[in-house]
Amino acid sequence: PRLRWALLLGGALAWRLALFVGPQASDDLAYSNAAWDLISEGRLTHGIHGLRLGYVGVMGLFYALAGAGSFTLVLLNLVASIAEIALVRWVAREFLDDAGAWLAAGLVALLPVHVFQGTEAHPDVPLAALTTLSALLLIRGERLQRPGLLVAAGLALGAAHLMKESAFFGLAALFALAGRPARRHLRVLAGYAAVLAVEAGFFWIATGDPFHRYHVVKSLQAGIMSSEFYLQSAPTVRRMLLDTPSMLLWPGNGGYFSFALLPLAALAGAGMALWKRDRLLRGPALWALALIALPALWPISLSPFRPAMVVFPRVFLPAAAPLAILAAFGLRAMHTRLRWAGLGIIVPLFLALAVLLHLDGRYLTEGAQLAYEASRDRTVRTDPRTADLFRLYDGYAEGARVRDWDLPPPAAPYDLVINGTSIRLVKEWYGFRPPADFTPRGGETILRRTIAGRQQLRGLRTGRDYPTAVDDVIVIRYP
Repeated sequence: PRLRWALLLGGALAWRLALFVGPQASDDLAYSNAAWDLISEGRLTHGIHGLRLGYVGVMGLFYALAGAGSFTLVLLNLVASIAEIALVRWVAREFLDDAGAWLAAGLVALLPVHVFQGTEAHPDVPLAALTTLSALLLIRGERLQRPGLLVAAGLALGAAHLMKESAFFGLAALFALAGRPARRHLRVLAGYAAVLAVEAGFFWIATGDPFHRYHVVKSLQAGIMSSEFYLQSAPTVRRMLLDTPSMLLWPGNGGYFSFALLPLAALAGAGMALWKRDRLLRGPALWALALIALPALWPISLSPFRPAMVVFPRVFLPAAAPLAILAAFGLRAMHTRLRWAGLGIIVPLFLALAVLLHLDGRYLTEGAQLAYEASRDRTVRTDPRTADLFRLYDGYAEGARVRDWDLPPPAAPYDLVINGTSIRLVKEWYGFRPPADFTPRGGETILRRTIAGRQQLRGLRTGRDYPTAVDDVIVIRYP
């Protein structure tokens, strides 16, 4: 067993480090800025991201202990990713034989979205690990008749809530696992409510509103989902009935590359369990269904109906554990030759798609990294997103070396960084445009590099070439 653990966890760690993602110049910078503000100034900032106290708090702790940077930014995700692989092994053993439990853990270890998010900074991986931990504690508490473990299951789910508010959906998964409701299950709710009460007390002291986080989240999501797109009935119906199944099951959907064959294998495993009348597997099936259906369908408004969440593949990471258990059951139920043939398809596909996700994500910061090296130790003016990225690369060092375009141009000498990728994205996503004085005349161009657009996945899944954005990164030096 020790050798198996070493191979499983050591191999998973090595694979994630080999495909290291790091900053993506997206929401991760909002989390990073919030974590730094929390430990350096003791203040809550950056809207919804800074209110996820578990995530930014642990990130801030890593910053305080080892300094801010690309690795400490994602360290919590890396630890949580490896931890969940171990948790899947333990929880799968409650439903499968020993070989099946190792197989389920191995599927999660290689799952492309798990590998990618393991070194990228969004709270979905810690959320998934804590949700799986709560499920394990509930199952063990029921089997061993230990009420304390039921309270611990609620506390674990409460900790997941501190990472991301969608941990609420985990309650449905826990009660699906628990089966028939009983008074003892109130202990799960008590543990969960205790964490929420402590959080509410904190916000009451800090802001005067114990429900401050709820109000901010509702306002943000209502704004997104009140867009013209979601006020139309056709997109909403499509979202309810087609988008999520397509993302998880259809190779023509970009989200498919994150979970690959795992949902289809899980469906096959659930079908085999139904055919064999294996009632034990009903728990993981309902567990997976709850953690897929609720994020996709939970409404923020009933009249008109509008979904509450923007659905990305990472949103379904908490469902990876039960999907892996069902898939492992199906594979174990096959004839030996068929099982090895199935693994011969799944494993290479998982490895290849993990590499493609890594390559596809690199372009977001490739130009910024080149510009940073060219302008190291120089005063820099650039767009707001690249400025935040440079501050992270600098470890939030004191001083005002980096200025975004919202501030007046610095006195010469300075370097102007024109990061085409970032400028295009902030224009497309937020409508931000460079100010008129962003590119003054004169100066010497010291770097010009063309960055290829996001194209690997699109071409592979469609079988034909698409015109993709090609951005330039330019550094102009003003003496």
